[in-house]
Amino acid sequence: MLLAFLELLLVIFSLVVLITQLILPAINGQKLFPFFRKQGKLEKELDDAKQAVVEHNLEVQIEETLNSVQSEPDVVIADESLSGESAAVSKPKVKRKPAAPKPTAVTPVVKPKAKRKPKEQ
Repeated sequence: MLLAFLELLLVIFSLVVLITQLILPAINGQKLFPFFRKQGKLEKELDDAKQAVVEHNLEVQIEETLNSVQSEPDVVIADESLSGESAAVSKPKVKRKPAAPKPTAVTPVVKPKAKRKPKEQ
């Protein structure tokens, strides 16, 4: 009975190793046996850093777009179908927040995860 149980555990363990260390990495185009590689952790950190850079660039583009919209003159061309001619109509003045200073090129810093110390009692 014990021998049959151990044999079943060995078969299950072998299948898990086969799936997680050979089949899934082969499907995803990664190197085999990722459990024994530090490269996987470093690639994840690199992906996180690249994502932070992309997010930062998008935030800068949003700020630039908002600043360019705010710097446009407060004049709108009226619809020609209404008056037959194009006429300038001034929009009401709206108080806006002062534009934030343009951000400079900053390299995002990826902070390592802090290790927590167990509470002393």
